[in-house]
Amino acid sequence: KLTQFLNRYLTRMTDIILDQTGVVDKYIGDAIMAFWGAPLPDAHHARRSLVSAIEMVEGLNVFNNESVEKGDPEIAVGIGINTGDVTIGNMGSERRFDYTVLGDNVNLASRLEGLTKTYGVAIIVSNTVWESVPEQEKIHLRIYGREIDRVQVKGKKQPVTIYEIMTPEQHQKLSPDLVTFDNARTAYYAGNWDLAIELLDEFLARHANDGPSTVLRERCHGFKHRPTDNWQGVFEMTHK
Repeated sequence: KLTQFLNRYLTRMTDIILDQTGVVDKYIGDAIMAFWGAPLPDAHHARRSLVSAIEMVEGLNVFNNESVEKGDPEIAVGIGINTGDVTIGNMGSERRFDYTVLGDNVNLASRLEGLTKTYGVAIIVSNTVWESVPEQEKIHLRIYGREIDRVQVKGKKQPVTIYEIMTPEQHQKLSPDLVTFDNARTAYYAGNWDLAIELLDEFLARHANDGPSTVLRERCHGFKHRPTDNWQGVFEMTHK
């Protein structure tokens, strides 16, 4: 039964990736590793990955509805996306190898996937992905996102600005109050804990289950009671 459930899920998600011209690198248990831009160059690799991620989250809702009808459990997913230079080719031994990608930018994508649990969101991408897609294309394709934090992921020295990518439905619910969240995040970056907490409380009063707001609010309270002299607006992650 587990095999049937997993294959049904992987088939739905894989079809979305392939329809967006992605390459499925490998399955890692219940995870899918995919990439764009190779073996043939693709100037729209970032856009295609974002569209894929949004369609996967929307497809998951359909999948979960089907699962409930079958008496199976609902599941959640986390998607991390990064873009940049990587090493690509046949990797392995002389007798067994895979066509795959390696490098720091691949590792960062994996770290971003792990952060989806921390922030309670489905999709997290790096600023390089977000900035790779022109604004007009985002508007046309209904790609919505919000900056949620600046972090130094475990094993990396350079900070990265991270964005949550939202489905149109999610964006519609949050959009009336996103200015409040943006102002709270700016206050958090500046170390203005009281103002950040005030604005985050205002946002959470309307969206009680919002993960990023909850995380930032907890951090603000922590920094307020345990002041730090070297705050630069970047939070160092201690876990993968």
